Amino acid sequence: MEREEISRRLCAGDSYQSIAGLLGRAVSTVGREVNNNGGRDVYRAVAAQERALDRGRRPKECLLAREPVLRQTVLDLLSEEWSPEQIVGHLRLRHGDDPGMQISHETIYRSVYITRWKVVPRELCKRLRTGRPIRKNKRHTVKGQWRSQIRDARPIEDRPQAAEDRSESGHLEGDLVIGSNNSQVATLVDRKTRFLHVVKLASRHTAVVVPALAETCTRMDSRLRGTPTWDRGMELAAHKRLSADTGIDVFFAAPRSPWQRGTNKNTNKSKAAAFRMSLARFNSTISFFIALICADSSVVVPGRCPESISSRLTQFRRVSAEPMPSFWATARRAADSFG
Repeated sequence: MEREEISRRLCAGDSYQSIAGLLGRAVSTVGREVNNNGGRDVYRAVAAQERALDRGRRPKECLLAREPVLRQTVLDLLSEEWSPEQIVGHLRLRHGDDPGMQISHETIYRSVYITRWKVVPRELCKRLRTGRPIRKNKRHTVKGQWRSQIRDARPIEDRPQAAEDRSESGHLEGDLVIGSNNSQVATLVDRKTRFLHVVKLASRHTAVVVPALAETCTRMDSRLRGTPTWDRGMELAAHKRLSADTGIDVFFAAPRSPWQRGTNKNTNKSKAAAFRMSLARFNSTISFFIALICADSSVVVPGRCPESISSRLTQFRRVSAEPMPSFWATARRAADSFG
């Protein structure tokens, strides 16, 4: 056995490098094996083998089952529709010095979807952003290549540096959100302030989407009207008309690269329930802006400081700046403000 050979070579005073060369292993592998089992002076093959067998026994108890306080915290935040990534960020921010309160987002997902663990109630899967009862294959993509066939599309690499480093307000990320019963909205999210513009659309065809976006951009405060970045969806095939009508340059992310518009994607997922309600209730001929404010200013956006959107938009907002817990109260005010 390799552990027996390691033990004999250590007693002979051989280095990790020579032992690794003899066994055909990496030096780091040999060093980790020895250090995890007491070091050079204590390492014994039998004891190391017993520890390895003990560590490898399956099934192992789930982390949330072993840590009741952590489990309750995760359940509470899931019930408030926090994403696993936000929960991880929150725990690192609030309990960074407590190893017992740390968990990975993948462990949370597995705890939700692996029902035999029985640590997370099954109904909480509906509180996730997707609302799916089972996990979806990550390789699932839109079939066909038609989405990337937009003519004269300016790549995302050409947009201004201020858009890349989020140093200026007004640089937007856009997307089309599809609902039921032939309903859809376009969303525009400011990369710096996270301010969200929602435009109701009667159709997803480019002949309808582009004029609606042009009207939206012309009604914006001039300080909030910058460069929009879109995906390769054909709803913006007539992007040249949008540039001609508004005087702004439109940029496009690379095909099948949603992470290049992460701000918009994260916003759309976090507001999924609100979008479903708005798509079902608002008349399809109305174009409107809605400021969807984080009700809890401590919500952690991965990679960003825990700051409420309203606190960054007081000088730009055209609706009330104080946080409003009711989505429909916010929607009504926004609709009244913009007609």
